[in-house]
Amino acid sequence: MACDTFRFNPLLITESVILEFLFGDELESSTTLAGTPTVAVTVASGTDATPSTIIGVVTLQGNSVLVQIDARNATFTSRSCDYKMCVTSGTSDPLVTLSRLAILPIIKC
Repeated sequence: MACDTFRFNPLLITESVILEFLFGDELESSTTLAGTPTVAVTVASGTDATPSTIIGVVTLQGNSVLVQIDARNATFTSRSCDYKMCVTSGTSDPLVTLSRLAILPIIKC
């Protein structure tokens, strides 16, 4: 499992994007991502009472998990907020579950 936390470039609060979380480097050659991936969101810096509202559709695509982010749903009142995301996916090996951590800053203009 990767232990580094990736930091995305900041999003403006007016943006909606799809973030890709790559898992290929952690999969054995005969193993694939499987099941329904999940995303847990907390606030790393700043204040947002409902951080999970920025998450839209989450899907598997090959060796990646795609996460739709709608920054327009962020409810922070300061100039910015850093969101910590933990993306988790099962695999075709029932004994292996993979996770990636990332920080996503969202800023107001």
